[in-house]
Amino acid sequence: FSLTTFLVRQKSTLSSPFNQPSPPPLENKEDQQEFEELVRKNLGSRWTNFDKAVTEEEETAHPDVRRKPPAEFEGDKNPVTGEINGPKHDPLKHGDWSYGARGLIDWKSDITNAPFHWSLLRRLITRKVIVTQFTPDLSYHELNIASSRWILIGLDKMDSGPSTPSTVSTSSQIIGCDIIRYRTATELVHLDSGESGVKDNYNASSTPIYQTATFKQNSATEMGDFDYTRSGNPTRSVLEIHLAKIMSAKRAFAVSSGMSAFDAIARLVRSGEEIIAGDDLYGGTNRLLSYLHKNYDIKTHHIDMTNPTILYSYLHPTRTRLVLLETPTNPLIKIYDIPTIASIVHEHCPNALIVVDNTMMSPYLQKPLKLGADITYHSGTKYLSGHHDLMAGVIGVNDDVVAEKIYFAINATGCGLSPFDSWLLLRGVKTLAIRMDKQQANAQQIAEFLEYHGFKVNFPGLKSHPQHDLHFKMSRGPGAVLSFLTGDTELSERIVESTKLWAISVSFGCVNSLISMPCRMSHASIPAAVRAERNFPEDLIRLCVGIEDVNDLIEDLYQALVNSGALKYPNGVQFETNTNY
Repeated sequence: FSLTTFLVRQKSTLSSPFNQPSPPPLENKEDQQEFEELVRKNLGSRWTNFDKAVTEEEETAHPDVRRKPPAEFEGDKNPVTGEINGPKHDPLKHGDWSYGARGLIDWKSDITNAPFHWSLLRRLITRKVIVTQFTPDLSYHELNIASSRWILIGLDKMDSGPSTPSTVSTSSQIIGCDIIRYRTATELVHLDSGESGVKDNYNASSTPIYQTATFKQNSATEMGDFDYTRSGNPTRSVLEIHLAKIMSAKRAFAVSSGMSAFDAIARLVRSGEEIIAGDDLYGGTNRLLSYLHKNYDIKTHHIDMTNPTILYSYLHPTRTRLVLLETPTNPLIKIYDIPTIASIVHEHCPNALIVVDNTMMSPYLQKPLKLGADITYHSGTKYLSGHHDLMAGVIGVNDDVVAEKIYFAINATGCGLSPFDSWLLLRGVKTLAIRMDKQQANAQQIAEFLEYHGFKVNFPGLKSHPQHDLHFKMSRGPGAVLSFLTGDTELSERIVESTKLWAISVSFGCVNSLISMPCRMSHASIPAAVRAERNFPEDLIRLCVGIEDVNDLIEDLYQALVNSGALKYPNGVQFETNTNY
């Protein structure tokens, strides 16, 4: 029985799948259909029944296990046991059991009360978990099946009988085993064993810092894996391979800042070629684009791509080289439809690359490379680090040719991240999920607080945001940066200067909360006339929300709004923090 695939589960955890919340579907119908076809193609078996039924107590406690299989499967011959499927051989009614992916797909309408199976199967297919054969002494725990863990197994040979490890042919040898792909929050923390390919003879729990410029060689003619830290360093390699995993990239690169990341990408553009970029960009990005235009004849078209069809007026089949997006944009928080833009660009300009600055979202919330982008980059100084104690940039690429060109630029210019900063960034990435969850939860309450008091708030977590639905088709959270308008520039200045907890500072993504006026600070390098042309409000206040207690943040902001004259205490009543604002 060649490469039959099953989901295998222990009887002791029979109840665990049935109490899980329903997972969200894949991002769109096309992805869902593609996933189902992938499962049907690779995991075409139906199910295997086992001969030990659950107890009456288990049946009573978990009525879901008593469901009959669909009528279309009754009477089918079981390919392993030779038995006939029927009401008495329901795979959900047996203690030790498995059933195939084909059954999951065809029965998914009946499995809504046990969605854990479907969700886990999707994750397993993504990682292509394979255990092809077993040895006699291979236990469930060695296969990483803990109390509620499952594993996908494919068997080259099977004996008749239930497909548990104890009944699989004991003469087989393990010839391959991949690791289950976990949820993003878990992947952020764990470096898979052997993932980096960097040797560590001492198995350090924390990645060692190879604080060295050069590496000794064993031969004058054959170089080792590393020779000079500008070209590569073990600490940086561990970081880059880990980043590639969480960004869903083939290759990732860590460099000295977010701007050096974009500089390396911009070197893909030759004189006379063009870039299309959004009209709401980070000031430093705008400054570099202006420099390229003035010194290298690389023109940039700044357009509002919230309506993707505007691209048709600017795309050129040979001149267009990059289409540069931020979504959400900084600081107006506009949302660009990455899949639609990528489809338009790739159809009309096959040589053009979609580049997404994903700093505002981080890989935890949004993965542009899975949405159609060719390159994604981050300022690692922001959320990836989380503490504003280092400068770093990150690039993720899915094309090997493009990756080699970017690496050449990094190596040639010497902008690779230093070993110690690589270690700091790796440490910061491990806490990204817990920080981001807290920060965006705080941001949601603060945005609702400001909107409640009548301010125009830009934040995708608010249903009033015009692209709320679009954002959540691409992202799993709203992020933690928002902006709002006061209608008066001087009033905005007084608000910013009246806060105590909110530090006046550029940047975002760190654990403490920041407040700023972009037109005076982070975007001041954009000329006033250009800001006016792009409808950039001078009175805009940007809030970058940290992990503090949200009630303290709201109270401090409320006091600043009152002290500045933007709000008044209602009827002289002293302010008290409450959930109704």
